[in-house]
Amino acid sequence: MLSIRGKVPRRRSFRRVPWWLMVPALMILVVWVIWPILLSFYVAMTNLNVFYLANWISAPFVGLQNFAAVFNSHNAIGSGFVRSLEEALIFTISAIAIGLPLGVLAAMAMNRPFRGRVGLRVLFLVPYAIPIFVSGLVWRLMFLQRVGLVDRLLALVIPTKINMFWLIGPQAMIAMIVANVWSSWPFFYLFTLGALQGISPQLYEAGELDGANGTKLFWRITLPLIARPLMIATILSFIYHFNNVTTPYVLFGTTPPSSVDTLPLNIYLFGFSDSLFGSASAMSVISMMILIIPVIFWLRMRKGSQ
Repeated sequence: MLSIRGKVPRRRSFRRVPWWLMVPALMILVVWVIWPILLSFYVAMTNLNVFYLANWISAPFVGLQNFAAVFNSHNAIGSGFVRSLEEALIFTISAIAIGLPLGVLAAMAMNRPFRGRVGLRVLFLVPYAIPIFVSGLVWRLMFLQRVGLVDRLLALVIPTKINMFWLIGPQAMIAMIVANVWSSWPFFYLFTLGALQGISPQLYEAGELDGANGTKLFWRITLPLIARPLMIATILSFIYHFNNVTTPYVLFGTTPPSSVDTLPLNIYLFGFSDSLFGSASAMSVISMMILIIPVIFWLRMRKGSQ
């Protein structure tokens, strides 16, 4: 009995080992994730500006006044927030709606064996491998009025005089969507290609024996089997596009047209150009809450499918 009882504490201590192994990861999580989030909440409830940066803890505590100002459309902060939120949603949904079918079509084309397939697969990844800052600069040059490549190509197709204001006019949103889709559609391509390679060829053989053509095979076999990876890619792409500040900043600078003043860029301008750190933090917290919605949707959908 004594020997048996002596083994119990050792077993209990052995069970605690996995928790001790998680300590380094938990410390990194606290330092790099939890602490910045808590700090953002605190700054959002203060009137922190450039005069209190040397001693930011002494900034006046205003509670929820910054959040009330953000949702008040009768002031500059509130009206700018609502407009930038609409532009961010238009930009995000448009980029996904265009990039998703492009990625799926490219993946289905590259999933079939043919000569030169390896080279094309690598070529399709080039836009995704180029840094977003570099691709933004390239597209900025291409969208220059009259001398840019886009206007020159349009002049070859349309015989009339082309004089488009891509970077300062109402077409700025189109220019930003095109530049962003070009650099992000391979993300859907990678997800779809990986999912397609996991589908057994026997399923297609069985469908062809049942008389199904290419369209039915796609809707009955391919799409249901790649739906879950595509959902994950869509959620990640939504978070990426909604938080994308590099593309509008590189294309349009710190004085963007009102049609492309997306929420991340607006937060940056309020925080670092106007030095309204409290209001910018409040907008950042609201942005984080918005991005939690698709994640919760995915978790609930995954729980329901189990």
